[in-house]
Amino acid sequence: MNRLNGKIAIVTGSTSGIGIGIARLFAAEGATVVICGRRKEKGQAVVDRIKAEGGNASYHFMDMNDINSIRQLIDETAEKYGKIDILVNNAANVALKDGRVDELTLEMWDNIFQSDMLGTF
Repeated sequence: MNRLNGKIAIVTGSTSGIGIGIARLFAAEGATVVICGRRKEKGQAVVDRIKAEGGNASYHFMDMNDINSIRQLIDETAEKYGKIDILVNNAANVALKDGRVDELTLEMWDNIFQSDMLGTF
């Protein structure tokens, strides 16, 4: 326990799925976690849960397809906390219906590539 005391962690895509688990574990280990994603209500629910469990977290809007929102996330987190120790690039856009690649449109593929590959970069 407390392996991440005093650390500031950003977990992208932490408003659902595996990102929630990562964020909760980091908070349980003592990190202050920045929950980020496109869905404010879901993000705030994660923050509230972490706080109820004794952790520290805040929500910040971020869209992996919008470079300006990514820059804002980084800049505002660094300004608020004075540093960023950990970045988990968890956000992903999966548009595969039942794993069927042959049902993807070119626009869907572009969106997946934009968020999953370029967003992480």
